[in-house]
Parts: sequence; C-alpha cells; structure tokens
Amino acid sequence: MRRWQAGMVFMLLLALCGCSSSRQKTPATPTDTPTPIFIPTVQSLTSSCPPAPAPLDDRSSATQIVLSYYNALNLHDYQRAYGYLSPLSPLATPTPVTRGSMPTPQPATPPFPQWKAGYAQTACVIITYTGTEHPVTDASGGYAGIGTGIVVPISFTAILTDGSLQQFSGTYAVRYDPAQGLPATGYIDLAFSHLIAV
Repeated sequence: MRRWQAGMVFMLLLALCGCSSSRQKTPATPTDTPTPIFIPTVQSLTSSCPPAPAPLDDRSSATQIVLSYYNALNLHDYQRAYGYLSPLSPLATPTPVTRGSMPTPQPATPPFPQWKAGYAQTACVIITYTGTEHPVTDASGGYAGIGTGIVVPISFTAILTDGSLQQFSGTYAVRYDPAQGLPATGYIDLAFSHLIAV
C-alpha cells in the first residue's frame, strides 16, 4: 500500500513539474517573438475635437476677449463670435496721419456671411499658448490708426472637419475706447491682427 502511494505521489510530482520523459519541448521557431510591453505610437496627422466647452463671455481683459471669441467658435455660436469683431459703440476717432505716411487702416471685419463661410471647414480650435498682452497706440510701430489697443500673442491648432490639423501663431489686437473702458467697447480688430500658418 505504501509503495502504491509513493508511486502515485512520484507520478503526480512528475506531472506537475513537467518532467515527464514522454513530454518534449517544441523548439522555438523564428516567428515566436516576445510581446512588447510598450508600443510607441506615431503622432497622427489627424485628430478629433475635445468635448464642447462651457460658454465663456468675458471682456475683463484683451486675452479674455480673444478666448471668448474662440469659445464661441468652438460652440459654433457664430453670432456671438462675430460680436467680438464688431464695435459695440463708436470708438474714438483715430489720430489723422500726415500726407505721404501710411494710410490709416480701416477695420477689416468682412460681412457676417463671408466671415462665417471662412470657418465652414473648421471643426474646432485648440489654443496652445497665450502670451503676455501689451498695450499699443497710434505711436507704436505698425499700429498707426489703432487709437488705443492691446496686443495678445497666441498660438493655436485648428482641427478641420476632415480631421486634419492646421497650426497658427501670431497676435490679435483688441481695440477699445479708453473713455468707456475695455469691457464696454473692446473688440478684436482684424486690421491690426497678424496670424500665420506654421
């Protein structure tokens, strides 16, 4: 009886450790490769929009006006976005320029249908950077005719409806009437704003 039990224990141990002489290991083939723990991904040239943001309508600073503008674009609230480009009240008359100097730039806001059509292929915009805003006046280089303004450096990525990406960098100029204040009269003046594709 004890021999039979000992034999069973021995056979059980052989089965558990895989030491049976009848079991042979299969040699590894060239197609057997270890599964990698991490597979690096290649950055995609396409992307999708993040969830829609909460509405933002903040005119407390020039930067907030620009951020509110893009917030409205991301919500496809084009009427509100266009409002950030249109003066809410008459602005102070710009300082006249002398004959032979550069002409006073006029506001470059196109009519609403034309402006809106320019965003037909834009699904959303992701702002990647806003720099420190700084004031400009008619006396500032390249800003003759602005009256009083604040320049906001910015970089952003536009995600188009086909998923492709376009990156832009530059500045927005927010013009306002000092007598009435930025929150009351500030708007983005496209004539003094400079954006380029990068």
